Amino acid sequence: MVTYARFLLYPGEVLRVDGGRPVTIACERGELWLTAGRERIDHVLRPGERAQCPKGLILIEGSGVLSISPPAAASSFGRWRGWLPFRNLALIGRSKSNVLS
Repeated sequence: MVTYARFLLYPGEVLRVDGGRPVTIACERGELWLTAGRERIDHVLRPGERAQCPKGLILIEGSGVLSISPPAAASSFGRWRGWLPFRNLALIGRSKSNVLS
């Protein structure tokens, strides 16, 4: 069994992931912007697209559904078992539509 996480981001929300291991970010719906790794390389993902991210800080912004999973099974990392390897996971932005007046 492979463990993964699925998130729904609304416009204006930013998800911060402090990954303890490399991960694959996949866009299932919408459009996402992410930056990851020491190089701070930016990626724009559309439905069906994936980005391989090194361990460390990952910032994800956009509107849509994304999943975070282990790298491809062919890698030397293998499969995750049990808990996802996140040291910290936080929603650090908030959509204006979610703010109460």
